Amino acid sequence: MAQQSAKDRTVQEPPLRDRRWLGLFFLLLAGVMDLVDATVVNIALPVVRQDLSASYADMQWISSGYALAFALTLVIGGRLGDIAGRRRLFLIGAAGFVVASLLCGLAPAPEALIAARLLQGIMAGAMVPQILAIMTVTFGPEERGKAFALFAGMATLATVGGPPLGAFLTEADVLGLGWRAIFLVNLPLGLVAIAGAVACVRESRSSQRLGLDWIGMIIATVAVFLLLFPLVQGRELGWPAWTFAALAAAVPALIGFVLYERRRTGSALVEMSLFQVRSFVGGILIYLIFMAGIIAFYFVLMVHLQVGLGFTVLAAGLTILPFAIGTPVGAGIAPGLIAKLGRNVIRAGAILVALAMGGLILAVSAAGPDVGFWHLAPALLLGGVGMGMVVTPLFDFVLSEVPGEHAGSASGVLNAFQQIGAATGVAVIGVVFFSLVGARATAETFTGAIQWTLAIQAVIFLVVAGLVALLPHRPAYQEPAP
Repeated sequence: MAQQSAKDRTVQEPPLRDRRWLGLFFLLLAGVMDLVDATVVNIALPVVRQDLSASYADMQWISSGYALAFALTLVIGGRLGDIAGRRRLFLIGAAGFVVASLLCGLAPAPEALIAARLLQGIMAGAMVPQILAIMTVTFGPEERGKAFALFAGMATLATVGGPPLGAFLTEADVLGLGWRAIFLVNLPLGLVAIAGAVACVRESRSSQRLGLDWIGMIIATVAVFLLLFPLVQGRELGWPAWTFAALAAAVPALIGFVLYERRRTGSALVEMSLFQVRSFVGGILIYLIFMAGIIAFYFVLMVHLQVGLGFTVLAAGLTILPFAIGTPVGAGIAPGLIAKLGRNVIRAGAILVALAMGGLILAVSAAGPDVGFWHLAPALLLGGVGMGMVVTPLFDFVLSEVPGEHAGSASGVLNAFQQIGAATGVAVIGVVFFSLVGARATAETFTGAIQWTLAIQAVIFLVVAGLVALLPHRPAYQEPAP
C-alpha cells in the first residue's frame, strides 16, 4: 500500500487488509445517487405536476431546492468530516439521503416533496465532500490519478445518463410506481453503498483538535445563499430587481467571511492557508470556469434537442451519449500523460473541448433542424475525451498539496465552487440562449441560437486553456526534489 506523505497528517484506523479500491467503488456508488438525482427530477416534473396537482412555483422548488440546499451545506459538511470523521459523516449523509429518497417516493403532496428534496440536498452536502476527502487521504500520490479518473468517468456517466434513466423509469411505470421510481431506486443503491463503506472504508479525521466555527458557518451560509438563490431562481422569474440586489449583497458578505476567517485564531470553517497554495487556488478557479461552461453546454444542448427539435427525453439522452463515452477515455489516458507533459495535459483537454464546440457548430450549420445523432457524435466524443483530460488531472493538482487534516475542508470548497460555476454558467448562458431564440421559438431560431452559444462556450474553454498557466508545471508529488 502506498504510504501517506508527511504533509498528510491525518488520523486513520488501521487498514482492514487492502480493500481500498473496493471501498472506492462504494463511495462512487453513493456519488452516482447524488449526480443522478440532480438531473433526473427535471424529466419527471410534468408527470409530478399532474399527479400531485403542483403549481409551477412548486415545480421550480422541487427542482432547484435540492441544488440550493446542497450548495449551502457543502463547505460545512466537508469541515465536519475533518472534525468528526469522514467515514462517519459519509455514512450519516448516505443514510439520510436514503431516508429522504424514501420520503420523496412516498410524498402525498407538493409541499411534502419539496421538504424531502431539501432534506436530500442537506444530506448530500454531508455525504459528497467526504468522497474526495477520503480518496485524498486513502490513496498515495501515485494512485490518486487512477482514483480520480474513475471518479471523473463516474461523474460524467451519471450526469449524462440521468435524463434517459429518468425517462425510462417514468415511462416504463416500473411496479406501477410511475415517477416515484426515480427516487425509490436510491434505496437499494444507498443501502449497498452504506454496507460496503462500513466494511471497506476506514475512518479518518484531522489530527488537529478542531472545533465548530459557528459564526463562520452562519456568514458562509448567508453569503452562498445570496449568491446562488438569485442565480437558481432568476431565469425562471424573469430576473426581478431583488435578484440583482441579492447578488450585489453577496459581495460584501463573501468579503466579510474571508476577513473573519483570516482573523479567527481557533478552528476555522475554511482553512485560509489553502489559498496560499498555488495549485489549490489556480485549480479551483479553473474548475469554476470550466464547470460553468460544461454544465451550461449540457443545459442548452438538451433544451435545443428537446424543445427546439422535438426529441424525446430518451432520444436526447442517447444523442449525447458519445460525450459520456469519451470522458472515461480521456480520464484513463490523462494520468500517464501527466507524468510526461504535466499541466499541458489539462491545456490540451480544454482545447479539445473548444474544438468540439466548433465541430458541433459546423454539424448544426450543415444539417440545420435535421441534425441527429451521427451529425453530432464525432464532436461530442472529442469533447468527452477533452473533459476527461481536464477534470481528472485537475483534481490531482488541486488536492496534491492539501494537508490530510484539511482534506474535508478542501473538498467542500472544491464542490462548492463547482455548484457556483454550474449555477452561474446556466444563468448567464441561459439568458443569452433564450434571448437569441426570441419569441418565435422555431426550429430555425433554436438552430441559430445554439450556434452562437456554442461559440461563446468555445471561448470559455480557450480561456480555461490559458488559465492553466496558473498551475505549477506538475502536481507536487511529481516535482523534482530541490
